[in-house]
Amino acid sequence: MRTFFHTCDELPNVLTRLLSILTAVATFAQIAQSEPISLRQNCINSLKPHKSFFKEELLDQICAKVQVTDGCNSVEGAPIFHYDYVSQQAKPQKILVMSLIHGDETPAGALGRFWMERLEKVDARNTWRIIRGVST
Repeated sequence: MRTFFHTCDELPNVLTRLLSILTAVATFAQIAQSEPISLRQNCINSLKPHKSFFKEELLDQICAKVQVTDGCNSVEGAPIFHYDYVSQQAKPQKILVMSLIHGDETPAGALGRFWMERLEKVDARNTWRIIRGVST
């Protein structure tokens, strides 16, 4: 009968290696949980699933500009970020765009992303604030 171990002497070494691997995995998982995700990365993760009408490079540009106002978090503690575009015109109108009010309207998320991307490409005459996910 063939066994996995050639001799019983190998078993302690194998168990020691296995224990060290499991300890490393547990340590990595603990570090991953303790390090909060950056706002930029949170933005990228939440916008990426929604359709883009422009090149993907704009996503990084947009997410580098998003902000979170103090206390602007979901009930679960997730940050609700916004994107601001400030017009250079003399007396710009203010436009507020809110999407994903209930969190499950995927086309609305794509629309919020579309306007963020579009504002990166044009010189808009109005000042915009876009809140991509109101109830994330």
